[in-house]
Amino acid sequence: MAETQVVIIAHNDLDGIAAASVIYRALKLRGAKIKLLYSQPHSIEKILLMASKPKLPSKIYIVDIAFNESAKEKLLNSLKELAKRNVKIVWIDHHPSTIRFARELKESGVEVHAASTLSVAPIVRKIFLEKTDDPEFYEKILMLGEAGDRARTLRQNKALSEIYESVSFALEEDPMDFELRQHLTRLWGEKKQLIDDLIALKAEKGRKRYDEIVSVAQDHVIADTSKLKILDMTGKTMKGFSGRLAVETVEKEGKVVAVMLRSGYDEMVVVLRVPKSLNINAGELARELGLKLNGSGGGHPKAAAVRLPISKKMDVVKLLLQKVG
Repeated sequence: MAETQVVIIAHNDLDGIAAASVIYRALKLRGAKIKLLYSQPHSIEKILLMASKPKLPSKIYIVDIAFNESAKEKLLNSLKELAKRNVKIVWIDHHPSTIRFARELKESGVEVHAASTLSVAPIVRKIFLEKTDDPEFYEKILMLGEAGDRARTLRQNKALSEIYESVSFALEEDPMDFELRQHLTRLWGEKKQLIDDLIALKAEKGRKRYDEIVSVAQDHVIADTSKLKILDMTGKTMKGFSGRLAVETVEKEGKVVAVMLRSGYDEMVVVLRVPKSLNINAGELARELGLKLNGSGGGHPKAAAVRLPISKKMDVVKLLLQKVG
């Protein structure tokens, strides 16, 4: 019997990689041959093309990736074409945009498992955990994923908390290091090993880089009110540390934090984080910024991001000051 050809396309953050590792293990035990790819919402269509080469797989899992509303028709058409060619597509996600477009996805031939959870881990836990050969180990992996999306605290588990810190710093050190992400997915999905020397080495490099970023962050504040702080980090190499910087600033100051970073020659990403104490929806704010300023954005009530032309920088500042105060 021929091996089942499967592609897993996971979000390139810790939650996505943890979920992909559990799915990887469950499918490997059933004899699947698996190709691992990683994506963000804005690049999913391009990654789908990569998934289809050199030959079509029998199944594609899209894991922890928000539906890209700004490319709605193009993306749905791509999915329909794959379905017509007998590729089964399974989309597993917890982002609001995927939930909103679940009906359109299903009509395009996609099997959708979407729920409004803080992390994709609960959905993966329900479907795949008992299909692994070591639910106790893979529960730890899912807990790491939940911690990565701030859906769980690991303070009561010192050993796992230390693993989380190392893995998250290693991944943030270079968000485009897809070889490292494959390495980690296989480390967990094949070897059942929480950490190794490569991850530890990358983590140490990441810690040093983050310390450098924190040391200059206050020099890049371009707006600061009682409810809002905006940091313009477009002139700095941020790697994958914008979310960490935003979260730590929120925890320290109790206000909405926006971190601007460059993404390519003429684009920027604005990372938004909102404290629990404020009744402001980060996801809706990011979506509105995208619609008004020729970009695309979204996320969750307390964590979101929007991709925009870098020329819109001061428009972002103006709109955020109007909306947040």
